[in-house]
Order: sequence, then C-alpha cells, then structure tokens
Amino acid sequence: MATKDISNMVICRCVAHMHRQDIKLGWRFQNVVEQLMRDTGESKKVCEAAVNRAIKAGLVEWGIHSSIGWLTENGIAYLKAAEVSVHSDLT
Repeated sequence: MATKDISNMVICRCVAHMHRQDIKLGWRFQNVVEQLMRDTGESKKVCEAAVNRAIKAGLVEWGIHSSIGWLTENGIAYLKAAEVSVHSDLT
C-alpha cells in the first residue's frame, strides 16, 4: 500500500471521527495520522502525506496550526455524498 491507496474518504472519516472525540488541541493532527496508521497499516510518513494530499484537495483544513483540523465545506459534502452513494447501493 502507498499514499495513493489511502482514499480521501478514509481521511475525511478519520477527521470527522476525531471531532466526535475529546482530542486536546495540539494532538489532533497526530490523532488522525495515528488512526490512519491503525486502519491502513501504513507508516507515519505515508499517512501524513495522505492527509496533506486531502488538505491540498480542499477537503481538510488545518488553519494556521496543525493541531486545529476540520473538514471544509467540500470535505463535508464529499463525505455526505459518499455515504448517500453507499446507502443507495445497499437498497
């Protein structure tokens, strides 16, 4: 597996999951990377590169400091569209 194998959907889900937890500022980027490492089995470097790709794609925003991350409006729409697509495939 490589950075390209970690989908933007997986990254958006990790960021959304991070927001549902009580993660202290200063640990949020690291929390998302660690969750990706657990979920994918990839190295820290590969997971960080995947998150940075999602940032460049406009799905995730980290503002002026990497500890304050959130999904952008595009990221929220991307996540919702994918979940609707999966749900409609099941019915």
